[in-house]
Amino acid sequence: MLMTSAIKKLFGYESTDPYVYLVSTKSGDKINGQIAVDVIGFTFLKDWPRAAIFIGKDKFTHDLIMESGVFALNLLSVKQMELVRSFGMRSGKNIDKFEGVEHIKSKTGSPIIKNCVGYADFKVIEKLDLGDHTMFYGLAVDNKLLTDETPLRISYFKKSAPKEWLIELDKTTKESLEKSKKFFDEYAKRKKFHAVIIKTASTRF
Repeated sequence: MLMTSAIKKLFGYESTDPYVYLVSTKSGDKINGQIAVDVIGFTFLKDWPRAAIFIGKDKFTHDLIMESGVFALNLLSVKQMELVRSFGMRSGKNIDKFEGVEHIKSKTGSPIIKNCVGYADFKVIEKLDLGDHTMFYGLAVDNKLLTDETPLRISYFKKSAPKEWLIELDKTTKESLEKSKKFFDEYAKRKKFHAVIIKTASTRF
């Protein structure tokens, strides 16, 4: 199904302005992190704060969370835009993203970035295969606000980031989409369904 303007409006894509998080994790002596905005918090039961994150199967972070069952959400500030580039446009399969980046270990061992707005540390209690992504549903085991800096949002990043960053981000996003299609095609074959193409005059996403 194509992402038409109608679908975008129905799902709220045109009006949302999410926070920008750095999802970090560890497995054994391996650590990694990536940028994520697809985060849903569940806080209506005050004794059971939870969150759902959606991580692409092509990501190294995905592999490590699958292995260890832990992750942390680092809420970035507007002063940490450089981290979007280093953690969102590079692969942890090839480099150590945390090299030279000050951080501490959370209770689960996941890295916590110094001077981020705050963090929440999670143990995975449910996983859901979504084809190209996995939804990890975590129960918070620790959380803390670290600074009173302004949280980074997508709109601020797009408005303030250098043009070359946005070009680089667009390139890496397209590469990730191509890799994700392979995972979803395999998933679709297992589930025995086919994509439905919606014909429309609207501009494609």
